[in-house]
Amino acid sequence: MAEPLEPPKHLRDRVLASVRSRKQSIGWMYAVGGLAAACALLLVYALWSTNTSRSLREEIGALTQERDQLRSAVEVLSRPDTRMVQFGKENAARGRVFLSRNGGVVFAGSQLPQLASDKTFQLWLIPATGAPRSAGLFRANAQGGFVNVVPGPLNLAQIQAVAVSVEPRQGSPAPTTTPILVVSIG
Repeated sequence: MAEPLEPPKHLRDRVLASVRSRKQSIGWMYAVGGLAAACALLLVYALWSTNTSRSLREEIGALTQERDQLRSAVEVLSRPDTRMVQFGKENAARGRVFLSRNGGVVFAGSQLPQLASDKTFQLWLIPATGAPRSAGLFRANAQGGFVNVVPGPLNLAQIQAVAVSVEPRQGSPAPTTTPILVVSIG
């Protein structure tokens, strides 16, 4: 049997320092893990914020465009030289065409059919002689309602009718389909 020996004082200090060191490294591991989790959350938030911001900018752009179009429509409708032509029947596309020699055309109505995403409606000004002139692209809303404004002066004596055709999404320089709607102006 060996006699019990008292360990040297420096050995005890070394063992206690080793235990403290492990506790500190575990604490550091938790701190690094927590920091990594916080960084991951910030990255997810940044991506979400970017997508939300982009969507809001697109929505604001669409609303601004709609506001400008409605402002132009009000300008045409408020001119003293504006005249109106009503068109359509029950259960069919119907509405009104407002024409102003100095203001332009407002074409508004309801009950147009929904189109595939690669198609759009194109409004045409049909002269008594010559080729139709494009008066803009538009799409009906979910309920079939539509408004298309063509600002600018018009020679109403030369316009015989307005027509609507279904065209590729980017439009066409001339009608590529038979018009789905023709409104006589004369």
